Amino acid sequence: MRDGSPEETNMNNLTRRGFLAAGAAVLAAAHLPRAAYAEAAPLALTATRRTLDIGGRAATVFALPAPAVRG
Repeated sequence: MRDGSPEETNMNNLTRRGFLAAGAAVLAAAHLPRAAYAEAAPLALTATRRTLDIGGRAATVFALPAPAVRG
């Protein structure tokens, strides 16, 4: 029986936020199988500390050196 209660009317209404969330979930689910096959070997990163001379003052920064190119 339809009595117009808020619980009943909200069941049939789709908000913009709900529509976007559902669309994002469908897109993510569609791309999941492909992502599993496209995985590459893990990349090992090493962070090094460098000291730069800027305006006569030392500045310590971190750097990620480029990985060695595999032939």
